[in-house]
Amino acid sequence: FLLAALISPLLFNAGKNFAEVFANKDTTDTFTWLGKKAAKAEFDTYFKRALLLTALLGLWPLIRAIRSSRPTDDDSVWLSLFRRPENSLLSGPRQCGVGFFTSGGIFLIMALMIHILGWRTWDPTVPTNEIPNLALKSLQPAIAVSLLEEILFRGLLMGVFLRSFRPAFTIFAISLLFAFVHFLQPPSGNHVSNPYALTAGFEMLSLIGQRFLEPQLLIFAFSSIFLTGIILAIARQRTGSIWLPIGMHAGWIFSVHLYLKLTEHHPNHPNGAGIYLGDSIREGILPLTALIITGFIIVIYLRKSPSPETPSP
Repeated sequence: FLLAALISPLLFNAGKNFAEVFANKDTTDTFTWLGKKAAKAEFDTYFKRALLLTALLGLWPLIRAIRSSRPTDDDSVWLSLFRRPENSLLSGPRQCGVGFFTSGGIFLIMALMIHILGWRTWDPTVPTNEIPNLALKSLQPAIAVSLLEEILFRGLLMGVFLRSFRPAFTIFAISLLFAFVHFLQPPSGNHVSNPYALTAGFEMLSLIGQRFLEPQLLIFAFSSIFLTGIILAIARQRTGSIWLPIGMHAGWIFSVHLYLKLTEHHPNHPNGAGIYLGDSIREGILPLTALIITGFIIVIYLRKSPSPETPSP
C-alpha cells in the first residue's frame, strides 16, 4: 500500500500524458483504445493498478521464502489447477458449469425476494432489446476477473501456502487475504483534491482507512467477502483444481453486474433495509444468507466425489 501510494501519482501523470498523445486519434488500434481508457480513468483506477503492480512485485520474494521452507515433494505450487479428474463428476467443464449456475441461481432467488420486498425495481430507461447486450457486457468481466483472481488466489498463492501450512490454515489465510484485498479498495470516483500531486496516493490511503470507521460496512461487507473466499478455497481444496471456483466466481460477478444494470433502488426503499441489503447488493444479511446457502449446496455436491490425491512429484 505504501509503494502504491508512492507510484500512483507517477502512474496517473504518465497515463494522462499517454492519453493526450493517442486518445484523439481516429484509428482503432490498441494504443488508441488504451489512450481513451487512460483519459476516462480517475485517480482511484490508477491507484488500483499501482496496488496490483506492487503486490505482484512483492509476490516473488514470498514465493521464494515459502518454497524454500519444505522439500519439493509436497504440494506443487500449481497443483494441477486445470487438470481433468478421472471421475466424471469432477470433469473441468462440469465443475465450471455447476459452480456458475449454482451461485448465479441462488442470487436470482435472492433478487426475486428483493423485488417482492420492493427494495429494488426495474430500471425503466433500459429497453428490453438491450438485455442481451447487457448480459454480454456482464459476462466479459465475469470471465476475466474470475480467471485472474482464481489463478492468483486459489491457484498460485494457495499452492504456495500448502507447501508450508495445513489445509485448514491455508484456507483461512488465503480467504483473509482475499477479503482484505477486496475490502481495502479506494472509493469509486476521484475524491483526492489534486490527483497530480505527489501526495495524492497518501490522501487516497486516508480515504481507504475511513472504511473501517463504518461498522455496518465493516461487518457485512468484510464478512461477505471472507465467506466467499472460504467457499472458493474449500472448493479448490476438495476438487484439486480451480474449475469449480472459477465457475462460482464468474456466476456471482455476472449475476451481480447484470442485476445492477437492469434495476435501481426503489424510491420508497426503507432506511432500515440497509441492514438486510446494502447499496451494492453485496452487503447485508440477505446476501450473506445467499452465500451460506450456496456454500451448503457446494459442500453437498462435493461429498459425492472423492478427495483428489496429491500428484506424485
